[in-house]
Amino acid sequence: MNEPKTEEGEKTPHVSVSEWLSSPKALKIIVWAGLIGMALILVSSLWDSHRAAQTAAPASDDYAAVMEAKLQETLLCVNGVSDCRVLITLENGSRAVYAGGKELTECEPTVRGVVVVVQGVLDDTAETEVKNVVKTALHVTEKRVCVVSDMQNES
Repeated sequence: MNEPKTEEGEKTPHVSVSEWLSSPKALKIIVWAGLIGMALILVSSLWDSHRAAQTAAPASDDYAAVMEAKLQETLLCVNGVSDCRVLITLENGSRAVYAGGKELTECEPTVRGVVVVVQGVLDDTAETEVKNVVKTALHVTEKRVCVVSDMQNES
């Protein structure tokens, strides 16, 4: 077996992989490579969570706006409601559920509360129907629903 020679004609020592791995220099290289790898993973996860936080609010706002419009349209079908405004507040934004690194589904935000401002005066039956529509449509309890009359715009 021919061993490699240097320019002066001296033989260079042949070092096996196992010998090299047991050297102090190799240990330093491996430790530094591990630390750099962990730092890159940390920066990557922080970057992803920062991007997710930036995009979560508009998605939640869009969800609330769409639900408000749908609920308002539905409430206008209730006997005794001629006009209304709807406000939905959310506890948290929408979130994705992951398993094995793959997104399985996106969970809708949780509704914190609903305010319905109805034009004119509602009788007890109409107010109960409005509350039932909101509770059923958004799957919330009655204590999270507030129905009030807007008497300012009455002529």
